[in-house]
Amino acid sequence: MAAAAGRDARREMQLNAALAASLKYSRGAVAEIEASGTKALQIAESCDDIEHQLRSLWHLWSLRISSGQHRAALTMAERFQALAAKRSDSSDRVSGERMLGVSRYYLGDLLNARRHLERVLAYDVTPARTWQFVRVQVDPRAGARAFHSRILWLQGLPDQAMRSAESSVAEARATHHAASLGLPLAAAACPIALWFGDLAAAERYVDMLLDQSTTHGLARWSSFGRCYQGLIAIRRGDVTTGLRLLRDASDEPAAAGSATRLSASLISAASRHAGQIADGLPAIEEAIVRSEFTEERWLIAEVLRVKGEILLWRGAPGAAAEAESQLCRAGNAQHNADTGRH
Repeated sequence: MAAAAGRDARREMQLNAALAASLKYSRGAVAEIEASGTKALQIAESCDDIEHQLRSLWHLWSLRISSGQHRAALTMAERFQALAAKRSDSSDRVSGERMLGVSRYYLGDLLNARRHLERVLAYDVTPARTWQFVRVQVDPRAGARAFHSRILWLQGLPDQAMRSAESSVAEARATHHAASLGLPLAAAACPIALWFGDLAAAERYVDMLLDQSTTHGLARWSSFGRCYQGLIAIRRGDVTTGLRLLRDASDEPAAAGSATRLSASLISAASRHAGQIADGLPAIEEAIVRSEFTEERWLIAEVLRVKGEILLWRGAPGAAAEAESQLCRAGNAQHNADTGRH
């Protein structure tokens, strides 16, 4: 990059785009991704290179998703889709639909998120080509199905969610592409199996995720895998080991920017083991503040529900009324997510 700077703009653009892509999975959400992605986008725009504009917009979108800047991520996804609309290749628009769907999912707009993702799933595509992996890092269909699975779970369809998560892994394995497999394992199969209570399936998927992480040096997915190992330990009754694994995974540099999502694991643990986790309520309060700040609203209904349960367990004066208040807030938040109201 230093050799190309100021002398070979196109090569500098290509190198910055490649660096942004590799940093995401090897180190997580770091400032260098912003710098490299922005530089690549600026050069691509000056050269009218649409291909690298799309690549750069994807990197910047992904960084904002990872760092909890979901409103800004939605703006990046809209820019990507507007640019893709000028291209003849419909696969560009499919990638844009996935980006829009994921952004709206994290913002808690489940109704519209599901519509975007189902457009991807309805599109009859051949397996993604190599250049598509270079541009958007994962197979669009497998990535869309992973988040579609999460939406099904949040909308009260656990059996469909589990089947969809299994399908997302099968589709990703067929691509023989490491990052494409890591996403549905980390985002769908592992957490949904845990929520479902199928610990055998959860362990199988976590082993797959950690194997992929080790083989391909994907530190980001490794931190998620160890987080899920902690949850499995807690579900099996080893709360001390489980909490240590959760906190160690959350503190890893590769997990930077994913604090809200990893906090969800601690919240899940607190829900079932409130009596053994003394700091359960502060963790819940922290997650509420963070989700409101980042607008990561997909989680808010569950956070409020668990807060109500912990308040009831503590049994302080007025606990029942306060717990009821939190449960009502949770119900309203879920209703808004299901109907697209904010």
